[in-house]
Amino acid sequence: SSTDASIAAAISPAFRMTPSQAFNVSADLSRAPRSRATSSASRSRSAVAAFSALSVAGTAESFKSADGAIWERVLGLGLDLGNRTLVEYEAISPADICYGYAANVKASGTSTGAVVGFQINSYSKSGTGVRSVFGGATEAWTGDHDTAPDAGATLIGFEPSIISQRHDQNSALVGMDVPFKNRRDGAADPFQGLGANAYNRNSRAIQISSQARGTSGAYCGWRIGLQFTADAIDQTVDGLGIGIDMSAIPAARLLAAIRMPTAGKLTWDSGARAVGVIDGAFVYQLNGVSQFDCNSLGVVSAHGAFRALGSDPSIKIGLDLSAIPSGQLTAGVRMADESTLNWNGDRRRLGVIAGALRYQFDGADMMFCTSDGIFNVLTEYRVGNRRVIGPTDTGWAILEGAQDKTTAFNSATITLAQLGARVAALQAALSTHGLIGH
Repeated sequence: SSTDASIAAAISPAFRMTPSQAFNVSADLSRAPRSRATSSASRSRSAVAAFSALSVAGTAESFKSADGAIWERVLGLGLDLGNRTLVEYEAISPADICYGYAANVKASGTSTGAVVGFQINSYSKSGTGVRSVFGGATEAWTGDHDTAPDAGATLIGFEPSIISQRHDQNSALVGMDVPFKNRRDGAADPFQGLGANAYNRNSRAIQISSQARGTSGAYCGWRIGLQFTADAIDQTVDGLGIGIDMSAIPAARLLAAIRMPTAGKLTWDSGARAVGVIDGAFVYQLNGVSQFDCNSLGVVSAHGAFRALGSDPSIKIGLDLSAIPSGQLTAGVRMADESTLNWNGDRRRLGVIAGALRYQFDGADMMFCTSDGIFNVLTEYRVGNRRVIGPTDTGWAILEGAQDKTTAFNSATITLAQLGARVAALQAALSTHGLIGH
């Protein structure tokens, strides 16, 4: 442009070019956002305006426009290889948006080719050591390399956004895609073929890392590794939103959907509810109190009630302990005193009530056994649905006289007195058992 010479003249010796080698820059200020990298600059400064967001550390020179005026937004242009800083930009007004690089790439017409705002490739082609290859790196700072900040700021390291303005959108909207490749696009196989097949060893689609704490012990690391804001997930015309979806991954490829640290837990309701490994057991907690846990020995404890819901006809057994050898089992079910097993909406109960093992129906004792070994039934005992023992048959008068249950009599020669003594003994025995009574 007409200002190539003045730009080249402002470049320090660390990055020297002749006017014919200088940047060829043009800018249309009528399309530039005036609240951002440009303000009320005149069109005569169009070339410098395009570079108004660019400055390089290491020189005190300033850009100059064609008329020789200093472009006050720019600190200087040079090349500082010491700290690897290539671009610095300093805004005069706190309301300005500072752009290091800005581009609008627009596609129109019937072409279906891809539109790429920028692409940067980094290659590691040869060498004897292991180098780090970054496709790109961005950093957001408070302060800079040499100066502590004098004010706070909201720092956002990288922001890929989707702006979907089509009301009947049907194609995919992907905020950030992290593809893994082991060959160039269009190639059928890697250069080295199958080989050891360790192409994806140690691969991580997204890695969240941090510097270690400094020597002072100052905290360093993310407070939250992954956070969804209140409006981040919303329903669509197809249904409600999903926070994390791994349903498309074949199960045979997946060792674990989520791998947790040894004492990690999942929480809900601002931490009031938690599930995870706590003190060596898998625990569900409510407000810090364990509601359900299973320890490393397989012992399951519940601090409440188990309730089975549903009517699946394939479920035939609610609790099966039959596989446990009897010598290993102290108790199939251990219950506290004054607790019961209930059926029919609590109408039928079996358990310890008022110090006795009782079976009740609608609160009335059908049978019970006390700690003294006394067994009581409400009405009768039956065998083969025939009553064998029922309530006491009362109204029997006591036989006076001798009782004899030990003498062996001959039924053919027994006397009336002997028979009376035996009947009296039988009546006394039946009365003692309660089968008959006065």
